[in-house]
Amino acid sequence: MQLTPDDYIAGPEVDRNRPTELLWKFRHDQSDSDWLYIKLKYVSGLAKVISFHKSIY
Repeated sequence: MQLTPDDYIAGPEVDRNRPTELLWKFRHDQSDSDWLYIKLKYVSGLAKVISFHKSIY
């Protein structure tokens, strides 16, 4: 799977648990008509996955 700019839905947003860090949200279309919700954070030069699950919206 590869995220594209079309998958972007929000961000940067302040992380409510760590207000000095920012989050980005994506929704990726799977070929079987399911959507994945992905929340990422960029910390110390690394991308961290904060949330990854089937979208309920």
